[in-house]
Amino acid sequence: ASSATVSSAKYFSMDPGIVKRRERALLAKACAGEVLGTMLLFFVGMCSSIDTSREQVVENTTISNPVIGALGTGFAVVAMVYCFADVSGSHFNPAFTFSMMVTRKIDMVKGLLYMVSQMIGGSLAPVLLWFSFPSSLSISDFGSLVAIRPAHDASMAQAFIMEFMLTFILVYVVFAVAFDNADFTESKRILIKHPSEEEGVDEAASAGITVYAATGSSKAGFAPLCLGFLVTSLILVGGSVSGAAFNPARAFGSALVSGEW
Repeated sequence: ASSATVSSAKYFSMDPGIVKRRERALLAKACAGEVLGTMLLFFVGMCSSIDTSREQVVENTTISNPVIGALGTGFAVVAMVYCFADVSGSHFNPAFTFSMMVTRKIDMVKGLLYMVSQMIGGSLAPVLLWFSFPSSLSISDFGSLVAIRPAHDASMAQAFIMEFMLTFILVYVVFAVAFDNADFTESKRILIKHPSEEEGVDEAASAGITVYAATGSSKAGFAPLCLGFLVTSLILVGGSVSGAAFNPARAFGSALVSGEW
């Protein structure tokens, strides 16, 4: 207890300039986590679809299995959220980051930096995919294979309504299960404290980085599993109508590489 008190005293007597640099380093680490996590998440999802379509060719026609793509993406969501929760908060979705900005759970600057990071990660995923799979296609043609497109018999209004509903369900569930303040004192959060603050003051809300606080006794600890199951079901529900992006970074990355907007 005495050693903890000494280390805490040293921390709170830290020079404000050092604290500021640590804040910037933490934010840079979080943005890098968003780039890497978004890229890996989309890469696995795209890989699962491309890999199945390569194996299923009937009369020179490629047959894609939506179930495999949905399961691959859902499993990747569980893994990536667990991996990057304590780094960036595992947003991976500009729609979710924007909702956090609207509800003031993250400030404007951090939110914009997160969204830019997610767009970069979403654009890198199809490029990495092109380097990984044997193909004679150009990078733009390969990008069109993973581009998000509405069904040929669906109108733009129908695709918009489907995407709106899928995104709404995703964001609603995230807010319902990922933010749990029932065990606020023991929740694991990223803290940024200033020298002028008193010991014991939790500044997680002002830091605006952590997405979910995981404890053994709270439902938030199961948020990654819940989100993985949800993403799988949403892809199966809306994939045949709008393409089931419900993530602007997913649609933007493949559109940028393929040139199909």
